[in-house]
Amino acid sequence: MIAIRGGKQVQKFTFPKTVLLLLALFSFSNLAWVEELGDESPTNLHNSVVNETLYSDSWQLNCEPAKSNEGLSCVASQQVKVKPSEGTVLGVMLAKKKKDAKPHLVLRLSALANVDKGVAIKVDKHSFYRAPINGCNSSVCEVKTLIDDQLLLQMLKGSNMYVAFFIDDSQVTYPVSLDNFDETLKKVIESI
Repeated sequence: MIAIRGGKQVQKFTFPKTVLLLLALFSFSNLAWVEELGDESPTNLHNSVVNETLYSDSWQLNCEPAKSNEGLSCVASQQVKVKPSEGTVLGVMLAKKKKDAKPHLVLRLSALANVDKGVAIKVDKHSFYRAPINGCNSSVCEVKTLIDDQLLLQMLKGSNMYVAFFIDDSQVTYPVSLDNFDETLKKVIESI
């Protein structure tokens, strides 16, 4: 079901109670490599409501990692949340290291994600990209990938990015807003 709120299109999903209960374990403090990017990801997930509407926050910029490490840019992040509980179901980060030619995309998702199937990333009506899940702990799974030129161009011109993965045999898809992505990317790249 698609709904329009404040001029923005949001998609309404129904989650099984067990998925929401298990997603409550969503936490971001236990993965070591995240420390270099800073931990600007969401940590709150509530499971009190089964039928909720997904929405994306706007891009946020944190330049603390860049201040403490000259090889790292500011970090842009966005959270996908559910209403009315305001629980976070997906964390998205964008950063760039000086040594890398391309920016990194980091996704933090449910620890229940099927690692063997990885994730699919799709912008608007374009073809999807596959990315492996790099690791999971008892709280979260993470994907960390360089953004290739074609995907980056799609993100710059697109409206929404969709992140899909499987929990058991059910596909879960979350929308990520690309509003102001071009300005956000410019700030990230200029910060290094």
